[in-house]
Parts: sequence; C-alpha cells; structure tokens
Amino acid sequence: MPAPRSAVRPEIQALRAIAVLGVVLYHLWPERLPGGYVGVDVFFVISGFLIVGHLVRDASAGGISLLRFWARRARRLLPASLLVIVASGVATLIWVPDVVWQQWFEELAASAVYLQNWLLAANSVDYLGADNAASPAQHYWSLSVEEQFYIVWPLVIVAVLAIARVNRKRALFVTLAVITVASFAYSVYAVATDPSPAYFSTFTRAWEFGIGGLLAFAAPRTSAVASWVGLALIAASFALFDGDTVFPGATALVPVVGALAVIWGGMPRGSAALFRLAPVQWLGNISYSFYLWHWAPILIVPYALGHELTTIERVGILAGALVAAALTKRLIEDRFRAPAGVGGASAVRSLAATLAITVVVVAGCGAAVAQAAGRATDTAVAVEQALESNQPCLGAAAVSDDCYRPFAVTRLTDPAFAKTDIGVGVEATDDCKQVIDDAKVLRCEFGDTENPRRTIALFGDSHAGHFLAGLDDYAKHNGIRIVTMLKTWCNASGIDGITSPHASTASIASCAAWGSTAIDDLVADRSIDAVVFSTYSIRYSVDFDDRIGRLLTADDYESSLGRLADAGKQVIVIRSTPEPQKNIPDCIARHLDEYDPCAQRRDTVVIAETDDTVVTAARALDAPVIDITESLCGPTLCHWVIGGLIVYFDNSHLSSSFSRTLGEELGRQLERALE
Repeated sequence: MPAPRSAVRPEIQALRAIAVLGVVLYHLWPERLPGGYVGVDVFFVISGFLIVGHLVRDASAGGISLLRFWARRARRLLPASLLVIVASGVATLIWVPDVVWQQWFEELAASAVYLQNWLLAANSVDYLGADNAASPAQHYWSLSVEEQFYIVWPLVIVAVLAIARVNRKRALFVTLAVITVASFAYSVYAVATDPSPAYFSTFTRAWEFGIGGLLAFAAPRTSAVASWVGLALIAASFALFDGDTVFPGATALVPVVGALAVIWGGMPRGSAALFRLAPVQWLGNISYSFYLWHWAPILIVPYALGHELTTIERVGILAGALVAAALTKRLIEDRFRAPAGVGGASAVRSLAATLAITVVVVAGCGAAVAQAAGRATDTAVAVEQALESNQPCLGAAAVSDDCYRPFAVTRLTDPAFAKTDIGVGVEATDDCKQVIDDAKVLRCEFGDTENPRRTIALFGDSHAGHFLAGLDDYAKHNGIRIVTMLKTWCNASGIDGITSPHASTASIASCAAWGSTAIDDLVADRSIDAVVFSTYSIRYSVDFDDRIGRLLTADDYESSLGRLADAGKQVIVIRSTPEPQKNIPDCIARHLDEYDPCAQRRDTVVIAETDDTVVTAARALDAPVIDITESLCGPTLCHWVIGGLIVYFDNSHLSSSFSRTLGEELGRQLERALE
C-alpha cells in the first residue's frame, strides 16, 4: 500500500470544498446550478478512497480493530449530526405546523440511525408518499449511505483477511473490484427500470465508494492534465446535468471520474495555487458541518417568515450556515474527534454514549409524532360524530344557499387530520386496491351486499377509489351492491401506456395486464349491471416529466370501455376532480386564519371536458358522465375547505370524510345515469 503524501491532502480538501459548494448552491438556486447535486457523488469517491486506504494500512500494520474504527467514526460524525437533527426538530416544533410533523419527525428519526436513504426510497415508490414535501433531514440520505459503507466495508475486509492466507492485498483488491462492478451494473439496470428508489439505494451508490477505494491501491502520481480534466468533468456535471438527467447509473461516471482524476492528479503546478487558497482549504475543512447545517433553514425559514425566500434571505442562509459550520467544526467536531490512541474500553464507551444519545433523539422524534397523531385522532372523533349526526352544512352540503360562510375554517378544519383521512380504495396498503407492480385483480364488495336491487362495479385507479366512501354510504341505504376493481397508478385501459410519474417498465406491464384481466372479469360477471369508471386521466394523457411509456388518448379509452359496452354493461364515467397541483393540507395549515384558504381560480385547476380523454371517450360511446365539479367549484373559484372539511388529503385525492358528504350528490347522478 503506498504511503500517503501527507496527513492532510490539500487537493482532497479542495475537492470537498467544490463538492459541498455545488450541493449548497444547487439547493439555494437550483436553476443557476442545476447539476450541483452531483457534489454528493464526489464525496462518495473521497470517502471510498480515504476509508479503504485507512483500513488497508491498518490491516498491513497488524490488523483492524472494528470497535476502534467504528468508535472513531462515531466520535467524528455523530455529535455534529445529532446536534443538527435536534436543532431542526426544535425549530420544527416552534415554527412549522403540525400537519407535517409526522413525516418530518419520522425522517429526522431515520436520519439519526442513518436509514434515511431507505425511507426516501420506500416513499418514492409509495404513490401517497412520493409527493411528500421535503423534510429538514432529507439531505441525510447521502450521509446514511456513507455510514452504511463505514459499517459494512470493514466487515468485508476482516472477512477477506480471515479467508485469504496469502496475497491478502490482492484478495482485497479483487473483492472490492467485484463489488464495484456488480454495484455499477445494478445501478445501470435499476435506473433504467425503477429510477425513483434507485436514486437513494445504497446498492446503486456502492460502486462510487468502491471506485474511490480501488484508487487507494494505486501508486501516487502527479499529473496536471488529470487534475484539470477532473475539475472540468465536475464543472460540466454541475452546469449540464439537471433534475431530468438519468442518475446515478452510467451518467454518474462523469463526476466520479472527475473526482478520481483530481485525487490521482494530486497537486501539480497551476492547480496547486488554486487548491491551496486559504478560503478553499477552510471551506473543505468545514465541509461536513456546512453540509449538515445548510438545508434545514431553506425549509423552515419560510414558515418562520410567512413567505417564500427572497434572494437576500437565501444569501443570509448561506452566510448563517457557514458561521454555524465553523462553530460546529471548532466546538463539536474537533472536541469529540477520537484521539489517536483510543483503546478498546474507550471505544466501547464512545459507542455506548453515542448510542444512548441517538436513542434519546429518536424517542423525542417519536413523541412529536405521537403528539400530532393524538390531535388528529381527536379531530377524527369529532368529524365522525358530525357525520353521524347529519349536520346540515357539513362538507359538500355547505354549498347550498342556506349555509352561512360555507368556506370558513371551523374546529373540524384540521390539516394534520386531513392528511390521515384516507379511505378504502385509496390507502397505500389496501386489501381492496392492488399495488403498483402486481397484476392480480383484487375484488371487494361494498354497499348493500345482502339484498341488492342492482350491482355496479367501481373500476379504475385511486381516483376512482376516492369516490368509494361517498358511493358506499349512498349504496348501503339504496339497495346497490358495489364491486371494486382498483389498482394504484394504473390507467386501467389494458393498454401499454403511461402509469405513474415514477413509472418503471414493470409497473407499466403490470398495469396493462391488470387492466386487460379486470375488463375480462367484468365482461364475464353477469351479476354486474353497470361499470362506473374513473382514473386520474390528466396524468396519463399529458407529458409532465418525460415518463416511461406512451401517453393515452381518448381512442385508447374508447376501445377498452367499448369492450364493456359491447358486452352489455352500462358504462358510466366519473369525471376527474380538479387538479390543485399543490398539497392542500400543507397549504391550509399556513392559512388557517383566512376565509376560504388556498382557493384557486377555476380555470387553472379544472381541465376542459374536451381535454379530458376519458370524458371524450365516454361522449363517443354515448355513456353518461358523473361530474361533481360544481360541488367543489363556483363560477370563478374552486374551494378546498367546504363545510369545515378539507377537500383533499394530498394534492389530488378526496379526503374520506369529504367524499362521504358527496354521497347524496354522487347517488343522485348515479341514479340518473342508471335510468
């Protein structure tokens, strides 16, 4: 193993400065530095190079002490990390509405135990979690990946050393090379097939650490060409990549190779003057704390100020994060850094202390989540009592002429409750709605299942499912049996086309197979008199973000629904609800002191019938259309608090409580359609 050039390598400190500045500027001004997010990939390469080099040197010098290594990492990283998590949590309690507490404190807790990347990966494929607002701990995903590397790689090295009796260094190199190649291949595959979770996965990022670690086996060189080419590659990534760039996968080779080239090139003439600049070295020295502190203020300060950040305020956050980082480096990082001679007993004490503090932090996050959940539960009880007592101006009924101030906030207007007010047919894990990648058709029965006068099927995605609460209430009292066939993020046409904005090839194939099988089942079921169909048609028919698969047309829906009509089933379409394009409970939480909070112009949220592919198909088939738009919208505005209830639990799905208040209107239009 080659000896290190010096205890602190200026080119690596400079690389850290470039990487952290790229990330921070991207977060503050994403339109100015659209590819700044690749700074984390530069950090991954640096970490792989330094940690593998350190471990291999330890192995050559007499062996690796896992406890000592992990204790050093804990003392180096956890005090500052936990401090920022605690500060973010306290600021959230003070300034941020409890509507986001559950998500934010769950992510803070996950970050404290370095599992944030896996939580974000899970949410990215959960159709209800995929559009979660960013939390103050979101940037901890990259730190979680790093910490997982610090835990696993020493175990791999110890295992290889235990197995290999000769040529141990070669065995380590080969093992790391195999892991690196396997991870890179998986990264390319995962990004192509399921990109959203792939972005956060440890398995798709491990090769970046691995390739840095492989460089640690190489002899030191000094190359001006390599150094400047590396800087150019990183700069090109910052400037040319953006949110639509397929990443990580093969594209990540650009910044990764750039970082490798700078480390390998060292400090040749020309770059040395740049790298050794005092501000560059200082920023590299505080880069870890700077990364920790920069993100939470971007999210929390707007809540404290009551408005979006101005340019001056963004500059203030940048300056404040630098000051906080400098203080944290001096008072926390340097103070708790493990001394060179720390022994086994000291290592155990260090690990035990950090574990105890972590447990306290996680418990505090859990208490905040429980507090928000308790308040939401109290509101749920009050709303249920109001629904059972048939209050005349509750929910959708408030739009009648007899109700005073129909869009006013009341004691039932609780954004935290609204976020949890998710009914059957919409919930992420629901026995009556199929998940995104499974093609099996699930059937459930609602309404009058004992002695119905007729049977209808509710068919479609979650935007059909969010009408179920209202239809079920009506059907129970009017002799109608409802059979549901629902699937998450599926156009339900039986045709290979766009599904989710986070679509994968597997989800598209699953949707097509499910839709075709469901239509076959509906045709074959003689007990079903009519099929009520609805989907989130605008999302399947408009190219919002370069999704996989083709857009659906009215002809596609006419063809699939026509199969049902040809089989003698009456087809009824429910028109899509208005599209607010923002999270309604989050918005209302910021405007609870207003009358008619967060209302939007009708012409900005209601698509024309001629642009609605499902409605167009229904007209072509002469099928009736149920439209509840007038229950949500007046001539000029659409309202998101009606009769004290919040209309949507997210950015597009009806809350279960509000859906129930639509029961009479849905039933009236359904009966007219059935006639």
